[in-house]
Amino acid sequence: MSLPLEIPRELPVIVLSQAVLFPNSLLPLHIFEERYRAMLKASLGGPRIFGVAQTLEWSDPSLPVPDLAGVMGIGVIRACVERPEGTSDLILQGLARVRIVGETQSEPFRILQVEPVATVVADEAQTVVLANLLREQSRALSEHGYRVPSQMEQYLAGVQDPEIIGDLLASAFVENPDTRQEILETEDLESRLEIILAAMREIITL
Repeated sequence: MSLPLEIPRELPVIVLSQAVLFPNSLLPLHIFEERYRAMLKASLGGPRIFGVAQTLEWSDPSLPVPDLAGVMGIGVIRACVERPEGTSDLILQGLARVRIVGETQSEPFRILQVEPVATVVADEAQTVVLANLLREQSRALSEHGYRVPSQMEQYLAGVQDPEIIGDLLASAFVENPDTRQEILETEDLESRLEIILAAMREIITL
């Protein structure tokens, strides 16, 4: 069992309808709404970390925050360019999965209470096998014209950790937001990698 790095227990969040941030992946964002300008200013004045939460199509009263999916990705601001009109373009690098356990603030921007999500590795050898299958599938997709960004390809070449391989390839190839959210929420690594592999195999058959 592995745990993410130590993270703040309360974090500002940007709420989007179809965006999922995976650990180690990069997410470009254009910040223009006033509430998110305020959130960005607060983040830049602190640890530069905030979450990306996905909205639910329906309210789930069983969740601590019913209008949001129960797990989100958090990331650190790696680059930020402010425009003259007050908007900003930034690059967010995924750090970890967290579970939403409550809400501290709703205005002017939302601050959520979170706890780390542990990745469970029951069969390490099988996760290595699945990671190798993911690499093979990535090469097969490349032959069909689907390619990961060149920088990610160079990074992947030196990565051995099955969890990182899975998150990067999910970020690059899995487009369906519901499937992406399922991958984010799946704690068992073997099951998570199987979902990613199935989604990648489906691309060629479409």
